[in-house]
Amino acid sequence: MYPLYLLSIFSLAIIMKKLWEFSRIKTEKILETVKKAENTEATANLIIRKMEGWLPALGVTSRIAPLIGLLGTVMGMIRTFRSIELKGGNVNIAFLSKGIWEALLTTAAGLIIAVIALVFYHFFLRKIDEVSFYINQEFKDGNKKIL
Repeated sequence: MYPLYLLSIFSLAIIMKKLWEFSRIKTEKILETVKKAENTEATANLIIRKMEGWLPALGVTSRIAPLIGLLGTVMGMIRTFRSIELKGGNVNIAFLSKGIWEALLTTAAGLIIAVIALVFYHFFLRKIDEVSFYINQEFKDGNKKIL
């Protein structure tokens, strides 16, 4: 469970950071910055790259959390069945249910972390796409599409 705790804290930190950053973004200011720039394409690309910061890590978190949860389930089941073997098969149902419950808990935790991380990952990507769209719309009437 400790790797899942760390993953949840890590993804929560990224989500909070990106929410704070995106709450401060004003599309009009971005368009003004790009218009004033000497090299509009490079400036627009730099702005988009900065907005994408830490998103790959959030995407990776959404992919590995269920795997780590599943690994915890497998390890828990191995431990449970090993204990049954060591006790010669003489175990009560409460012991079995406790081990299985703990094992399944890791899968649930991994899935919860993954779903939350994936939802915010796509939410942030959508926000970046919106800014990119507005930049392209602004310069579409001019010479060329810049992003």
